[in-house]
Amino acid sequence: KDIFFIHGVYHGCWCWEEDFLKKFRDNGYNIHCPNLREYTEKDHKESLLLTYTEHLHRIVKKCGQKAIVAVHSA
Repeated sequence: KDIFFIHGVYHGCWCWEEDFLKKFRDNGYNIHCPNLREYTEKDHKESLLLTYTEHLHRIVKKCGQKAIVAVHSA
């Protein structure tokens, strides 16, 4: 089972850590939490969200099955 935790604007994976990531990991889920902040320095502002969503799409496709996506803000 794969679950993706997508953080919102001005956040990072840290916003999921305390209450979610460990609990789901301990219950047998494969946890994915790509960090949007990794893209802010190397990509242009206009294409930032597109670049990030393309990256997410590639990761989800690699799972080979349906995945759960939890999204915060943005």
